[in-house]
Amino acid sequence: MARNGSGSYSLPEAAFVYDTVIDEVAVNNNFSDIASALTGSIAADGQTTITANLPMSGYRHTGVGNGSARNHYAAIGQIQDGGLSNAGTAGGTADALTVSLTPAITAYATGMRFWFTASADNTGADPTINVNSVGVKTLKDSEGASFAAGYIENGARYLAFYDGTDVLIQKEVVPISGPASTTENNVPQWDSTTRQLKDGLTVGTSAGNLVQLNGSAELPAVSGANLTNLVVVDATARDMAAAALAAQLIISDLSAEGLVGEFANLKLVDDFSSDSLATSTGAAYSAANDWYSNEGSDLTSGETFSASSAAQAVSRAFDDSQSTCWSSNSDNTAYVQVQFASGVAINKLTLKSGTDGFGGVTASQQRERHPNAFTLKASNTGAFAGEETTLYTESASFTWATGANESRDFTFANTTTYTYYRLDMTGKQVAFGDTYEYHLGEMELASEGQDMTLRPTAVTITTGAQDTLGYFLYDPVDSVTLNTDLVAKSSIDGGSTWETGTLTSLGQMGTTGIYLLKAEADVSGQSGTSLSYSLESANSKTLRYAGCVGVVPLY
Repeated sequence: MARNGSGSYSLPEAAFVYDTVIDEVAVNNNFSDIASALTGSIAADGQTTITANLPMSGYRHTGVGNGSARNHYAAIGQIQDGGLSNAGTAGGTADALTVSLTPAITAYATGMRFWFTASADNTGADPTINVNSVGVKTLKDSEGASFAAGYIENGARYLAFYDGTDVLIQKEVVPISGPASTTENNVPQWDSTTRQLKDGLTVGTSAGNLVQLNGSAELPAVSGANLTNLVVVDATARDMAAAALAAQLIISDLSAEGLVGEFANLKLVDDFSSDSLATSTGAAYSAANDWYSNEGSDLTSGETFSASSAAQAVSRAFDDSQSTCWSSNSDNTAYVQVQFASGVAINKLTLKSGTDGFGGVTASQQRERHPNAFTLKASNTGAFAGEETTLYTESASFTWATGANESRDFTFANTTTYTYYRLDMTGKQVAFGDTYEYHLGEMELASEGQDMTLRPTAVTITTGAQDTLGYFLYDPVDSVTLNTDLVAKSSIDGGSTWETGTLTSLGQMGTTGIYLLKAEADVSGQSGTSLSYSLESANSKTLRYAGCVGVVPLY
């Protein structure tokens, strides 16, 4: 035998003894066996044909050359350099592309991928590609749909994927870069030649400027002579621009992670054009701004109001107008009460002076009859018979201006929810004795800086997700420390368990004050097909949640 089956070799004959006659048969047996062993070994010059698998026992072939045929080894460097999947610049025509892979393929295989660079814009629908002259295949977009002229761009790189019928292509994402320096108050424009952002029109009120609405959604003062071809930048346009920039940042981030193809898999996308979150604890939805926040917007709209007396209806103190007032009868003490449909934790009271000429008094007289000594009380029964809690007391430490309407805020600590809130008025800045003792332009109650929990309705995904990438838009009204003051969690089991992720900022959306956040979470310890997220604020930080650009489940 040449070897013993484990790779060891032994001569078949016993060892020869000195000074004895050697049997020729034994010698020939040894030589014959050695010849068989050498024949079964691998020749260095490549003559030997391997007849069985070669177990390497954890060792490797070193110093190998690049493979040049489909049945050759590929060197790691060859793979890293992309040579095997790079088909180079396409030949053929604009609508009938030809490319070549090295080594050449002999047949298309479902799932094969390769890169190529376009050498012309396609001029017609359904262009084709032929790889290594194997056969013509129709090109489709990344969703498998036909595309029109101009979809393929000269000089752009495309990732191609054969789905078994057609070749699907997706353009390589080139991150948008801006100019080396920018001019303050200029709106960036796209330069199609350099494929970069450049300085554009100036925001202002002069001729040729872009005009931006002010904080009250009104046009600023603009000379009539400058209104020719006026361009107005409104909130919708800014939202669209911010969304486009957010999408570009996400594509760039996914590309850096090698996940650019996952952009099409974004789930739970929501721009908050409606009050859509399933859970918004501690937050109020703003239909005017399309965001959720805990910054203390008025919560009294649509609730139930009452008063100790009403020479003018109490609803006039809650109609968002300082040109209408609630007025009491001739009582030295009076109250106004709000009943909420369910308990809320109020920690901010706003009173606004107003004038409507009621009672035949002047505007200044009506303003100085607004209360400046009062107590805000809260109850869950509405009895206010000793069970109530006093939240704030004001003892005439200020006076109302008589020359103009004004607004005053009073804040206090409170995290307990109550259904009833009552403002007990005990004094004003002029003496009692009027026919209508108290007036009140507006009263607002708000919950400011409450810790929020924000969750959408879960969506169904494919089983087996291991990680999630979430992208969110938020405006930090206060200084916020990510992963401390704002935490992001993910769940794929419908919220039965939550995995805390890591939040990082990808940048600010222009000058809007809104930032794009990325949240990465490992959900491999969960099982399920119901995807959701939870954004949770802490430490009484005020912020606005402006939208979910999407959550990507990774497998």
